[in-house]
Amino acid sequence: MNLRIRRQFKLKNRTDSSTSTETTPSPSENPTDSEQDVFISGFKQILDYPISYRPILEGYPATTYSYPPDRILFTRMPSLNDQHGITQCILPSEMKARIMHIQGFPRVPLFPQVDVYRIGPTISKGLGLFSTDIIQIGQFIITERPLLFTPFDTLLNVQNVHKITPHSTDSMMTALSGALVDLLVTRMTPENQRAFLELHNAHPRDWEGVIHGMFRTNSLEVTVRDLDMRFKVVTKDMARVNHSCEPNAVYDFDLPSFSVRLYAILPISKGEEITISYVPLESAENRASYLQDNYAIPSCTSLCCKNAT
Repeated sequence: MNLRIRRQFKLKNRTDSSTSTETTPSPSENPTDSEQDVFISGFKQILDYPISYRPILEGYPATTYSYPPDRILFTRMPSLNDQHGITQCILPSEMKARIMHIQGFPRVPLFPQVDVYRIGPTISKGLGLFSTDIIQIGQFIITERPLLFTPFDTLLNVQNVHKITPHSTDSMMTALSGALVDLLVTRMTPENQRAFLELHNAHPRDWEGVIHGMFRTNSLEVTVRDLDMRFKVVTKDMARVNHSCEPNAVYDFDLPSFSVRLYAILPISKGEEITISYVPLESAENRASYLQDNYAIPSCTSLCCKNAT
């Protein structure tokens, strides 16, 4: 399936062809190719309403690690030919070197010894994950490399956007953030694009478009302690796990293997639905509001929510 998006991307032409990894890198010829790293050097507005922008791009060899600071970097992790999966990432430019220099990076992900889940329809929540065997507390259920990996808080802010686009507004910031997600998806492999586009979209009327709506619906928050930063990830199978305010599983992110891991925190019976919590453990009223606004979930069916006063 070929992805067609309304935004087009333009290369900022440069002539320096150096590929040194020890000095400031030089741009390549083909920055939207997933084999290249990409910086955004500017934005050009292409529509007044809805507000849309075209990023102006500079591409560099993906083998480059050292970049100027305070730039928005699009790169892939861990490497082009990694058989365990490739993730398209948005990172602060200086963070790639920190990740690549972690001892043993990239380690082979710790995969479950046997498959213990299937994806299937639920009564009222679309698709979900179900156990195919008894799952013990602490047992790994899924390990997978994300399709997308982005900072929890956008790298765009009024200060750094003002350097390249002088008129910064809230609506413009939202439009630019949507453009970043669009670019990530264009850089995916065809297989990963298909997996992403098959996910649920709880925001079909999101004015930033289908891609942004799907990202909002399926992204999970992860805290990467080694980087002291929160990120959002979108995964292929784990994105099918539905919410419960009384979950039987949790997930975490392992930076050395660059993988998301789902494991049981309660015994799970064969055939039981596997669930996680999408929301912080706050009041039932706050949880309900968060679920409705972010996931279009009208109500939680957990006993703790049904019996809440």
